[in-house]
Amino acid sequence: MKNSKKIFIIPGFLRPISFYNWCEGREVWNSDDDIKKRIDADYVVGYSLGAIGALINWKENKNTKLILIDPLLPKRSLLAWLWRWLKFIIFEGAKPRQTVSISKFFSGLKKARLWLRIDSMKILDEISPRDVLILRGERDDFFFDKKASEYLANKKFTIIEVKGVAHDWDEKIKIEIEKIILKY
Repeated sequence: MKNSKKIFIIPGFLRPISFYNWCEGREVWNSDDDIKKRIDADYVVGYSLGAIGALINWKENKNTKLILIDPLLPKRSLLAWLWRWLKFIIFEGAKPRQTVSISKFFSGLKKARLWLRIDSMKILDEISPRDVLILRGERDDFFFDKKASEYLANKKFTIIEVKGVAHDWDEKIKIEIEKIILKY
């Protein structure tokens, strides 16, 4: 059965769309594209820091369902996120990956700092839990950990754990998204 629903991704920190190679998306880290610009899709997928971008876009347009993958929730201080990022690099390990050009690195850092200051939980509180699905890598211990997952589950959001996956993007996430979209 072929999926006819349109999927659009907002990538994780400093990742270009070409890294995901399976759907359209917004080059938020490699360009000056406005995250608030309307996205015409059935589902907007926000991965990691891109989940905050998906919430910002939803707040402006309120026209899509959301799939948030290992979102950086709930709001924490910049120092707390930096500490989590350092632990992630040390314990999970930074895999070689495709990132944006060095010329866009500093503008990406600035954008990340601005997004992390947004209280995305307030936006999430405005959205019906039936319009949001949250995927969590079962081994994500640094960004969307078990405590954050339980917090959102208590707010009646559906959390789906992807087995064998940590925080870094994995093809298993794409497969899980495709299964979910065929169901809903």
